[in-house]
Amino acid sequence: MGYWVNAADTARWFVSTETAGAWEVHVLQGCGSGQGGSRVRFTLGEATLAYDVVETGHFQNFRWHRVGTVELPQGERHVLEVACLEKRRAAVMDIRQIRLVPTSGPRETPLTISDTEPDVLVPPLTSAAAAAGRRVLMRLPEPPSQHVYHTVSLPTDWRPDGRFPVLAEWAGNGPFRSAAGDTNSGRVEDAALAQGLAGTDGAIVLGLPYLDNASDQNVSMWWGTPPSHDAAATLAYAKAAIRDVCGRWGGDAERVVLVGFSRGSIACNALGLADDEIAGLWQAAVCFSHYDGLRSWPFAGSSAAAARERLGRLHGKPQLIMTESVGEPGAASPALAATRAFLAAAAADGDFRFLETGFLNHDDDWALRPGPARREARRWLSEVLGQPPREESL
Repeated sequence: MGYWVNAADTARWFVSTETAGAWEVHVLQGCGSGQGGSRVRFTLGEATLAYDVVETGHFQNFRWHRVGTVELPQGERHVLEVACLEKRRAAVMDIRQIRLVPTSGPRETPLTISDTEPDVLVPPLTSAAAAAGRRVLMRLPEPPSQHVYHTVSLPTDWRPDGRFPVLAEWAGNGPFRSAAGDTNSGRVEDAALAQGLAGTDGAIVLGLPYLDNASDQNVSMWWGTPPSHDAAATLAYAKAAIRDVCGRWGGDAERVVLVGFSRGSIACNALGLADDEIAGLWQAAVCFSHYDGLRSWPFAGSSAAAARERLGRLHGKPQLIMTESVGEPGAASPALAATRAFLAAAAADGDFRFLETGFLNHDDDWALRPGPARREARRWLSEVLGQPPREESL
């Protein structure tokens, strides 16, 4: 719901409840700079909740905010109405979602991504000129081939004279489809982890491709060309793309974070620590599902011994190591336990944080959905990037 410039406008939704109980009302709202402070009323059942619109810097910068708590009986059709009591500036706010969250506490069992809708929408890919809030198919000024490309997503608060942290992402293998319905194309344009963690503002998202041996095209499975899987072309492109986004688009070379899912998680070390040059281009990493050195893969140098040697280039950098959750309530992830043991045996010099997603899925789309793990991951990112923590209620 957007373009709310008429204070007399209202919006209504109809809600049914299977059980009686108390529910927290949360709103995913955006409001431009200097436009905050409008007074809004949420009416649901017998409850009326007043809410002051929070300025978020842009009408398309969405944040979760708690409105209040309501009691609802079972089985009735309730009307949720949002109305403006006082419009302070040119517009009231934009609303992307409203959620009613039971106050009985979090679910004991992990979610699947089909259980909840995303609240971050990956901007559609375009070939238009780069601009704030736009995700663009990009090539280097001197591309090795016209069939080789990367993606750049500029935040909604981007400006030409600004300096923004960069989340540089390597995607998972593809095409992939699991029995649970998880999918991944393996293409750079379909990666979602970095965008979900970054949200829509505050950071540039750089999608890094994997190249074949000849630098002729992007590849969706591992890197290089089988059977050698030579990483030289992929590494050269990544180095150039990171420097390019910092030089042309205001990326802060002192605040580059590698992000990777599955194959990309392995790549954070297998490629990101392949030599001193690329290891010096980033300051932290988010590794979701798999970790370099835990098992052998098709590419050369995938052994535990080679991975331990690469860890020697980490030099104390922070890494957030994540995995999908297991099905049993309260059960710890064997993958995280194995990663802890590997790093301890390697005497790795790093600042490691471990976290389960709370979702069962081997799929980076979990990061597009709110939850405790994403909130913790965003808090970690704020710490390593020296940014104020994001204020959001979900």
